[in-house]
Amino acid sequence: MRLSSTLAALLLLVIGCAPKATFELSVMNKTDRPITVGLVKDGEPYERALAAPERLAIESGLEAMAPWGHVIPPGRTLDSPPITGAFPQGSAAYLRIYRGEFSNAQLLAISNPSPDRAEVLLFPGLNQVIIRNDPNKGLVAQRVRANRP
Repeated sequence: MRLSSTLAALLLLVIGCAPKATFELSVMNKTDRPITVGLVKDGEPYERALAAPERLAIESGLEAMAPWGHVIPPGRTLDSPPITGAFPQGSAAYLRIYRGEFSNAQLLAISNPSPDRAEVLLFPGLNQVIIRNDPNKGLVAQRVRANRP
């Protein structure tokens, strides 16, 4: 019992000391269809707000899972409020994009690589991203600007 309490305290200390990073997104949909976007964290510590849909489905079950991401209609731009998380060395943030407006079950069926899915690495600060259709590659995400703090 004492060992598990010590491990829990150590875990809280490590998570509490992890460097924080804040991301702001401006995502422009230059496709002819809606897109579904969300911020995904690759690495530890786990943060539900930054979890990929497949991780959320495992954690809570597909039936109980709230709809993942945000839908951006064609020709529209989504400007997100700042999103902060813990990002120790080895962790990274990505904008994940799906071509279309899907249920959670449909999102899980679109694996990477797919012409209907794209990801772009994000940097702390403002990230401006344009999403386009490429006839040869499918969905393409291009970070056009990253203002680092």
